[in-house]
Amino acid sequence: MKEARDEKGVTLLELTITITVLLILASVTTQLGLGKTMELKRYNSVKSDIIELTEAVQTYYMEKGELPLEDAETQVKFTPPEDNKNPNDSGEYYEIDISLLESVNIQNKRNTYIVDKQSLTVYCQEGIEYQGKTYYTILDNNETTDYYNQVDLPIISIVTFESDNSINKYWATEGDTVTLKLFTNYEIDPTVIINGTNANIEWSEDKRTGTATYKIEEIKTPDTKIEFSISNYTANGKAGETINKPTFSDGITLKMNTWKIMKVSLNTEAIGNGTINGGTPNTNNPIIPRGYIPINAGNATWGDGSSAPTQSSVDNGLVIKDSKGNEWVWVPVEKSILSKMYTKSNGENITGITGVTTKLYTNSTTIGRAGDTVTLTRSLPNTTDYREPDFIVGGNSTDYDKNEIYYKTILGFDTSEAMAEAFISDYADMITSIETYGGFYIGRYELSNEGVQKGKATLTNKNWYELYKKCTELKASEKVESRMIWGIQWDLTCDFISKKGEKKSITNSTTWGNYNNSTGNAAVMEGTAKKYGSKQVTGYSEYWKANNIYDFAGNCWEWSQEAIRIINRTHRGGVYGQDGLSEPASIRSYSWASYSNGSDLGSRPILIIK
Repeated sequence: MKEARDEKGVTLLELTITITVLLILASVTTQLGLGKTMELKRYNSVKSDIIELTEAVQTYYMEKGELPLEDAETQVKFTPPEDNKNPNDSGEYYEIDISLLESVNIQNKRNTYIVDKQSLTVYCQEGIEYQGKTYYTILDNNETTDYYNQVDLPIISIVTFESDNSINKYWATEGDTVTLKLFTNYEIDPTVIINGTNANIEWSEDKRTGTATYKIEEIKTPDTKIEFSISNYTANGKAGETINKPTFSDGITLKMNTWKIMKVSLNTEAIGNGTINGGTPNTNNPIIPRGYIPINAGNATWGDGSSAPTQSSVDNGLVIKDSKGNEWVWVPVEKSILSKMYTKSNGENITGITGVTTKLYTNSTTIGRAGDTVTLTRSLPNTTDYREPDFIVGGNSTDYDKNEIYYKTILGFDTSEAMAEAFISDYADMITSIETYGGFYIGRYELSNEGVQKGKATLTNKNWYELYKKCTELKASEKVESRMIWGIQWDLTCDFISKKGEKKSITNSTTWGNYNNSTGNAAVMEGTAKKYGSKQVTGYSEYWKANNIYDFAGNCWEWSQEAIRIINRTHRGGVYGQDGLSEPASIRSYSWASYSNGSDLGSRPILIIK
């Protein structure tokens, strides 16, 4: 019997065998290609870590005069191959304590990164295999030629130039002192000139870091850059190039000290608090508490304090700043809106606390403009639904707010009753302050170890009580108190963002927040690195803000004082790993108040003006 054939004369058996072989070859080829791709990806991720750590270690060394080490007494046993090491190494290697380096985002957290004491070269102790070879430090591009054998080390590798101005370290006015720091790989003796004057350099003990200062006595030409130069130095058999630009900035601009005049006129001892244009404070004439000064903030311009700001200025987010650099944004609140958001009661028992009552609690309210609204409901105290102010008792009498570890050890209250009464008092003061002054100040950035400042790592991996405590430590005078944001204040801010200024959506925040599915400007790439959809430092992107408030949508969740159920408190605003539709700015979620391993759980403070 003849075999069945197709029209071209190929047997079905032959065809089946051919297809099977092709499928096998395709599978093998795919696996080989995938393997190479993953190898390159792993290599690039380690390289990225080393590059980021190198800059952070050098900067830390410049600022602190020491290395950020896990254990400064114990050397790491490490011998890199000669073709993959810095020839300037001392051979003394130490493990880097990454927790000391702010704003560093390490991709390979299981790796051990070490640094040579002399050259400050960063290595991955485990190494990374690429194209059949193991590498321990960075390469130039993706080639197999060692970086340090390919180029000479610069004589001066980093230069910073900053002012002690309380408003902006890149501004300098009369009486300010500017400081130039340089980091060198060799012992040198350069000439440093700042604004035409020779400046003496003070060297660290190891001759690696040099510091020169210059005081601004008089400004003849404002809004110009302070000039400096570093020249006339040699090392390693060659002359160094003249340096006249800092490593991390454009330099320092001379500014007339009009803000000092504003501070005197707006915040006299007699008045205590002032306003932007004098007169009675209200929604569109914000109160300026003692210890704070107004600053320009994007489209919201305060001017020189001689005239009232425009309505649009208030709507776009006016900013004040204290001497430590903390920044706050004014959230205007109309009485008609506020009155819909809370109700006064005759007093309700705080759960589990006999005799302690609250007279204020929030009610159901709808926030946002037409087409962008959300209704949020809060219940009475002594319930399990969303509520504030209130107490959480956990599963037994010693849990949570009644646990001495929390109310006494962390927060410093003598009794749990005292803590409950403080919550109630603060809530009432907050409501009264908003009613009196026509709004409140919210932290411009997410809470960091430094406060509410740009470019810092969001403070996470702390429980609710620890973050609450940090929020209470940010007042700049006796005229204010700082607290963790309340749920009602988050809602009022959402209403402000939706209705005023840029009118951002609070129900779909993909276009202005840091999410995994960010779109438009919110998803702008920097170089080849994807920045949205991963945790970034505070105020990282100008596209992740609304009315001058940064990271209100996405980036990290933010704890509030609002309670829910018996062990939880709420957090707001969504998180970078999710999407801005399901977790927009207005979203509410919750976690155990005792949870301290939340790497994506931060907070945001507010000011209560007295």
